[in-house]
Amino acid sequence: MGQLRRCWGLVPFLLLGWTAGGVGQEPASEAPARLPERIRLEKDIPYAGTKNPRQTLDLLLPKTVTGSGKPLPVIVYIHGGAFRSGNKAMGYGPLGALVASGEYAGATINYRLSGEAIWPAQIHDTKAAIRWVRANAAKYGLDPNRIAVMGSSAGGHLAAMVGTSGGVAELEGQLGSHTGTSSGVRCVVDLFGPSAAAKTTNADIHSTSTVKLEKETPPAS
Repeated sequence: MGQLRRCWGLVPFLLLGWTAGGVGQEPASEAPARLPERIRLEKDIPYAGTKNPRQTLDLLLPKTVTGSGKPLPVIVYIHGGAFRSGNKAMGYGPLGALVASGEYAGATINYRLSGEAIWPAQIHDTKAAIRWVRANAAKYGLDPNRIAVMGSSAGGHLAAMVGTSGGVAELEGQLGSHTGTSSGVRCVVDLFGPSAAAKTTNADIHSTSTVKLEKETPPAS
């Protein structure tokens, strides 16, 4: 119950982080938001043991930690973009107020998009990123037992998958050098992520150029 209260405690900060684009919408641009001066940024860290920029993360750390100085809980942000677009810089806005408070650290991740790799590559990448964060927690002053995951749209779908697929070997993957480390999380924040992908059609996706997820009815002979 304490962990649930902590999860709900993120909500006021989330509202601050989403003010520019409006709650319930993707950030209007993939360009990075300006981070507060109170945040130290570690950019383009590879989490999967590859040189693929789509398998990197940015770590956001408060320059001054609030409170007792204990290891910080971490929020891992997963960007949206219908699995076709987006990048980790889209997490700067949602994470900025949280990290600037001195009470949290943040990690915002890239993952391979659908034009490069098909499912389950996206959840494999996400879980590899979480394993990296947990395995490197001591180095950055993070609490490996208090990792939350947050995502919007496609990222919300991936966040929900992380929270509901613990122990499912097929969705873990074998990426990176920390495959023996848990990808489990203590809190999930799913911001308008699709939950019935098999039933989704073009009309459900706000884009003018999408790949249809349902088979078309064949023309009459």
